[in-house]
Amino acid sequence: MARPGMLLAALLPGLASAATGHNVLVFLTDDVDVASMEDLEALDLVPTYSRLRAAGTTWDRVFVNTPVCCPSRAQFLTGKFSHNTGFVANSVDTGCNSKGWQADGETDSVATVASAAGYATFYAGKYLNMYGNGKMGGPGHVPPGWDDWHGLLGNSVFYDYDLSVNGVREAHGTAPEDYLTDLVARRAVNFLEAAAAPWFAILGTPASHDPFEPRPDHFGALDGASRPRTPAWNASAADKHAIVRRQGFLKAPVADYVDRTYRRRLECLLSVDEAMNATLAAVAARGEADATYTIFTSDHGVFLGEHHLWEKLSLQEQVTRVPLIVAGRAVDKHNGPRRIGAPVELLDLYPTILGIAGVTPALKRTGRRLPHV
Repeated sequence: MARPGMLLAALLPGLASAATGHNVLVFLTDDVDVASMEDLEALDLVPTYSRLRAAGTTWDRVFVNTPVCCPSRAQFLTGKFSHNTGFVANSVDTGCNSKGWQADGETDSVATVASAAGYATFYAGKYLNMYGNGKMGGPGHVPPGWDDWHGLLGNSVFYDYDLSVNGVREAHGTAPEDYLTDLVARRAVNFLEAAAAPWFAILGTPASHDPFEPRPDHFGALDGASRPRTPAWNASAADKHAIVRRQGFLKAPVADYVDRTYRRRLECLLSVDEAMNATLAAVAARGEADATYTIFTSDHGVFLGEHHLWEKLSLQEQVTRVPLIVAGRAVDKHNGPRRIGAPVELLDLYPTILGIAGVTPALKRTGRRLPHV
C-alpha cells in the first residue's frame, strides 16, 4: 500500500525538489512569552533549553501578528496571514477547524508538502482549539499529511482529556502517566524508534496555557517568585487605546493572583524541558543528531500584569513577541551561541522548515526563510 505522502505527491503539483534528508523537530509551546523563558534560564531550571540555545541561534525579535491561538497556529502551519487562512478567532464560526480550513488550509499545509516530498510525519498534542468538534468531523478527522497523529481534542489541558490517535478517540484521566506533556514526549519517542528518515515531527505542548497544572513533582519549584515588575507592569494606560484604558489598575489581590499564576506557568514549563531532553535523546539514539534541525517556539506570548492586562488580545510586545531557537548542522557552524536581532515573523517558519527539507511548495507564501538556516 502506498504511503500517504506518495498519494499526496500526485495531488500537490509543483514541488521544486525532493527531500534532502534533514530531519525537522519542532517544539510548539502554548502562550509562552520571551520573559518567562529568560526567567527560567536565569534560575538554571531549563538545562535542555539552555543547551539548545547554546548550540543554536536565537532570534530576539520574533513576532506574531495575530496573538490568538487558532489564527497564529494556522499561520505557522500554512505560511499565510489570517486574512488568507480565514482564521480570526478561536471558534468554528471564525475559522478555527472549520470546513473551510479543512478543505483549504489543511490540504496545503507544511505537513502535506513535507509528506509529499517523502517525509515521515508526526504530530502530538495541542493542534487547534476547536479540533475534534463533532460537527467538524470529531476525532475521526485526521488532518492530511500526518502519518502518525495524536491530536488533542479541544484546548490545552494537562489531565482529563481525549486524543485522536490516527482517527480513533483515546480517553485519558488523572493518572501520572496521563500528564499530557509527558505523554506527548513518549509518543514522539515511540515514533522516533520506528520511523524511517527523513522525518518531520511537531510536539504541541499544553504548557504554558491555563489551567496551569504543573506535574506534582514540579509544583512549588518556583515558590517565592513573582512576575518581574518591569516598567510595563501595571503601567498607566492614559495614552493607550480605549480597550486598555478601561481595564483599570491591578489591585493587590489581583496582583497576588498574577504572581501565583506566573509561578504555576513556569513550573509547567519544567516538564517541557524534560520532554525536550527525552525527545532529543531519542534522536541521538538514532544516530541522527547531526542530521536534525530542532526548533523551539510558541504560538504567541501573554500578559501577566503588563499594561495592567491579563492573557492576550492586545497588540503589545508581551503577547506578540515569542521565543525562537533553531539548532542544526548549518546554524551550529558559528562555534557558539548566536543571537540575531533582525525582525522576523512566526509564519517565516513555514518556508524555513520546507527549506531545511529542500522542498519548495507549489504556491508562494507570505513568509521568508530565516537567514542563516
